[in-house]
Order: sequence, then C-alpha cells, then structure tokens
Amino acid sequence: MKIVVCVKSVIDVSFPFALDLEKLIPVEDDVFYKVNPSDKCAAELALTLKETYGGEVFFVAYGTPQVEKTLRECLSMGGDKAIRILDDRSYSGTRPKAYMLAKAAESLSPDMVLCGARSLDEGSGETPAAMAEYLGLPQVTCITELSSLEDQSVIVKRRIERGKREEIECPLPALLSVETGINQPRYGSLPNTFKAKKAEIACLKGDDLGVDSSFLKELNSLVQQESRSLPRPRPKKAFNLESGLSAEQRLEWIMSGGGGKQSQSDLLEGQSEEVAKKLAAILLERI
Repeated sequence: MKIVVCVKSVIDVSFPFALDLEKLIPVEDDVFYKVNPSDKCAAELALTLKETYGGEVFFVAYGTPQVEKTLRECLSMGGDKAIRILDDRSYSGTRPKAYMLAKAAESLSPDMVLCGARSLDEGSGETPAAMAEYLGLPQVTCITELSSLEDQSVIVKRRIERGKREEIECPLPALLSVETGINQPRYGSLPNTFKAKKAEIACLKGDDLGVDSSFLKELNSLVQQESRSLPRPRPKKAFNLESGLSAEQRLEWIMSGGGGKQSQSDLLEGQSEEVAKKLAAILLERI
C-alpha cells in the first residue's frame, strides 16, 4: 500500500514572537515552527497502517526551505520519502497550494491520501476537500477512528454535530482528513532522527508537476483578502456581587457604576483548632 501524507509547517504559538504592526504578520526571524498537530496525527495513522499492512509512506509539503525541518521530523517518525513543492510567493491562496499538492500526490499513484482536518494558522479546512476535487477521489472528513481496512475499501468513523459519530465505508483510493486526537503521535527514534537529517528531500517545481501557471492564477483570483485586523481586546474581569445583598443594595451598586461592595474572601491561617474557631465564628455571624 502506498500512502501520501500532506503536512504543513505552522507557527509554534507556545513561544512569544514579535508582530509587524503595519502588515499585521509575525516577524519571520522571531518565530519557531512545528508540524501542524492534525497533520502529525495523519502521519502517525499512515505509519500504523504501514506497520500492519506493509507499503510505503510519502510525506509531501508546500513551502519555503524551512518546511524541510517539518518533513525531516516526519521522516524521523518512520516515513520513507519526502517531497517539497517549491514555494511560489505569487500564490497566497489555499486553492493553488492544494492544486500543487494534488498534482504531487497524483504523480505517486497512491492508494490513500491522508491530511489533517485543519491547520492551526488558517483553520479553514479547505485543503483536503480541494485536493479530493482535483484528484477526483472520494473523501471522508473529520475522521476520529479507522475501524478496518480491506483491499478495496476502508471503514472509518467521523465526527458530526453535537459530538455524534457516524460510520462510513469508503472505496479506495480515497482522501481522508483526520482529527487531532485520533491517536498519539510517536517520537522519532534516535537512529531514525540521524537518518532523517541525512535524507534527500526531493524538490519539485510547478513545471515538474505539469502545472499550468495560468490555471494557478485563475485559482488564486477566486479568493481575495479584504482586510486584516487585530483581535478584540479581552474584557476586564468583572467582580461579582455578594450573594447576601438585597435588591435595593444591588440596584444601588449598579447605579453607582459598580463601585459598591465587591466580593471578597479571606484566607484563614493558623493551627487546625484556631482555624476551626475562626470558621465557626464567621458562620455564627451570618446565621
């Protein structure tokens, strides 16, 4: 079985970074990247299927040279080969990138294409659906479990509204997009990590994939960015009123602009007997 896994490099927001206030984008030299979490779960699923049924696992990514670090991390998990599609900065939309990923996957004639359900940065979830359309393959989205795999079909469970699940049988080849949490991605072993650092990553251009540049421009023009803005500031923490206040006191607090009595709490300290006496005294006062 030949499995193609599409992976993406996203900003690791656990590390602070500077923001260009004019363009409202992170400063490139100040950010760290990591494998998109749902893509990493897709990689783990592919490797599990390889261990069970045999075959090959190919990792494909679109982007600048820094995405090679993401590909090598996936290779350290146990993949076979990696392909990077050279980044063309003139195409900023999701659909041109999805089309180039689809062409790269098509050149490998896979039995299954796996993607993460959505990315941390954009989160639109358009890439898997667009790739399935360009490849002409059936697709199943939001997969939470792969129940069984046969020669010509796969049975999966997918998430639907209100936390419900539905079971679907899908013919192969097919494109499946998996949810984060479907499994626990493994860490790369030390031998595989050294091997991944020396592995050759194939770099393909649009011409290598037989991509028509005019068609890419047409896809890129379908979606245009109107504006970009910072998120709204978080509201200030509001103080709760004392539960024992009467309706008149609550109204007085509201009309005074919130400057009335605020909820307070005291920490009782000391030996257990002293704390018990203080607590009993407080309870007696409120009876």
